[in-house]
Amino acid sequence: TTIDDICDKEIDMFLDNKGKYHYIVLSLNDKHDKIVVKKVAPKTDKGHPPYANFLKDLPHHECRWGIVRFPYNVGYETRVKSLFIDWSPKTALQKERTTAASVKKTLMKRLSGLTPIQGSNIDDISIERVL
Repeated sequence: TTIDDICDKEIDMFLDNKGKYHYIVLSLNDKHDKIVVKKVAPKTDKGHPPYANFLKDLPHHECRWGIVRFPYNVGYETRVKSLFIDWSPKTALQKERTTAASVKKTLMKRLSGLTPIQGSNIDDISIERVL
């Protein structure tokens, strides 16, 4: 499994331009041979959309990956974590979960430096857990 060229460019823009995207949702294409972009959430003039929007974009029964900017406050200072979310819900088909686990290695190499978070239910990737 490889990363689609368009997906690779979007990942580059996420990694290189710290303020352009809030998150990108990735998935496998129908042939399960390429990682593709499912959704891009650009940063708006109002700042980053809430993390809750990212969570809503994750399907309940299908595996996905997300690269996310997660702003949070420490005292009066705003900091940002860059996360790699591996979403593999327990309700997904076992074959899909197995495929997603093997493809994850390809993405982990590409996204080194991001904080990895594994989620098989929504509580695993909740705001409280990410903080």
